[in-house]
Amino acid sequence: KEAMVRSLKDIIQAYGFDSNKATRNVVGQILEIQDLEELIFEIATQLPINVKQKQVILEEDEIIERGEKLLVTLAEEIEIYQIRKEIQEKIKEKVDKNQKDYILREQMKVIREELGEGSEAEADEFEEKVEKLDASEEVKEKIRKEISRFKNSGGMSAESYVSRNYIETMLEMPWNHCS
Repeated sequence: KEAMVRSLKDIIQAYGFDSNKATRNVVGQILEIQDLEELIFEIATQLPINVKQKQVILEEDEIIERGEKLLVTLAEEIEIYQIRKEIQEKIKEKVDKNQKDYILREQMKVIREELGEGSEAEADEFEEKVEKLDASEEVKEKIRKEISRFKNSGGMSAESYVSRNYIETMLEMPWNHCS
């Protein structure tokens, strides 16, 4: 019986501190109990565990069996809590990373705009080059459409990278020159 009392007290401490489901006050009161039957009853009634589980535990005739069922139930609750905690931490990490990435992108966008390197400034530069380009109006119109797409893409996406490369390539082509 003494071993069961100690086991229950150990697991109730872990349950109370890990899961925060039991207040320090309740855990403290439970830890003061020395009688096994009273300890089992208090743990089963005080802690927020499933009513069916409480009933199964309290209906057990053998005191040691009752204690073992309570130990198993509390161990399962601790494990469930730890798994939930891990999942929440992973979600928090992903959300934090996404938030950080968003903030950094916005900061880069502002810095580029301040330096005149934003997609707007780049697009204006491309438009000037199109006007000076020795190419047919059809070619110039195609490049202008791509410049418009580039402006709307925001400058930091993969799409804007592809657009920028396309525009730069088109502007470097030797239009109306034969070799």
